[in-house]
Amino acid sequence: MPQKATPAPSYDFPQDLLDAQAALDATHAAYEQYIQSPAPADGPGGEQRDEELARYRRELLRLSTDVVVHPFWATLERGTVMAARMALKHVHDDGGPGQP
Repeated sequence: MPQKATPAPSYDFPQDLLDAQAALDATHAAYEQYIQSPAPADGPGGEQRDEELARYRRELLRLSTDVVVHPFWATLERGTVMAARMALKHVHDDGGPGQP
């Protein structure tokens, strides 16, 4: 007899954590799009591109840190944090676990 899949747990993520994850996802998507765009030739355009890449990386680091050190994680039982972090990563997907 086939086993029934256990539904993914739902988490009551605070709005600021949801917002930080959404901003991280959006910034990561913009960064990926930017790095895949044609690079300008050497010269002033190249320096501007380097500055923009550095700006994206700083913002990604800041947003990642906001998500990782959020106080919500300390409210969870030991052993459940990894599953909750994975759920948060997909909360904005259509029908993702933990989606409000």
